Amino acid sequence: MTLDQIYYFTEIAKTGSMSQVARNLHISQPNISMTIGVLEKELGYTLFNRMPKGVELTRQGAEFLYHAESIIANIDSMRKIRQTDTDSSIDFSVSVQFSSACVYPIIEMLSLFENEKKTFSIRQNPFYDIVEDVESGHSNLGILNISTEQEKFITMLLEKKGLEFVSIQDTPMAICIAKGHPLYDRQNIGLSDLKAYPLILVEHSVKDYLSVEPIKQLETESFQTKIFVQDIFLFYHLLVSVNGVTFVATSKNHDISHLFNKYNMDLKLFPLAEPVIIKFGYIKQKSRPLNFVEQYFVDSLCHFLND
Repeated sequence: MTLDQIYYFTEIAKTGSMSQVARNLHISQPNISMTIGVLEKELGYTLFNRMPKGVELTRQGAEFLYHAESIIANIDSMRKIRQTDTDSSIDFSVSVQFSSACVYPIIEMLSLFENEKKTFSIRQNPFYDIVEDVESGHSNLGILNISTEQEKFITMLLEKKGLEFVSIQDTPMAICIAKGHPLYDRQNIGLSDLKAYPLILVEHSVKDYLSVEPIKQLETESFQTKIFVQDIFLFYHLLVSVNGVTFVATSKNHDISHLFNKYNMDLKLFPLAEPVIIKFGYIKQKSRPLNFVEQYFVDSLCHFLND
């Protein structure tokens, strides 16, 4: 089987006429007919029913067309791979709720594309801005944390916008306090133990990806003092300086948890009596597959999370 055979086949399938394809490609019709005949003989089944005024696909031919079009598309993509030169440029943008999620993949990409001109953009945004960025093409990908209870609603929302959510990891939430906190040496902590202390939250988390049910589970409205911040280091400083409490994902390599470990922020986690599960993943435009740069980013992110 050759690429010419596959290409001639797809062109005939489009036009329904071998003679028309012969004229379009400036090739004799007998040559086209012989090429398709050799292909059918090799495959062991008929691709076209020959009609008085053209041809039509057989059932096997229709199935073969599905795979042939994928081959042609992949060949076109391979031809478009850019050479490394002064005119080539790689542009990649990602919108995230927590920019720390992108540190490892971006470092990996800087290494891979070391000798190429490149521009990487990381936008830390709330949920709906991330969705808008990916929908408009402003960002290649969006990185999201959503609660399992909210997944169905978000899936429907994204489908209406031509997007899809691809889950990477399910992560339980946990109570988190810093070293020096009056509760630090306790073996177990319940939600009722936290109410006397300020609740410190990164603003995006509660407003944008925790649905009503998880908020009820975490009893956030019952705290007398709540402090919302956007800067992660201010977040940690408040946990330490005012004996604050918070909720974080428990995976060692997940967003905030990774950042705390990287900078030796001494924190202690306590599991929740009733688990609240957060799904971590990315959103993309549903109509197209990931390109090489996007796939490399996703693979690096998955490798980091599972390492």
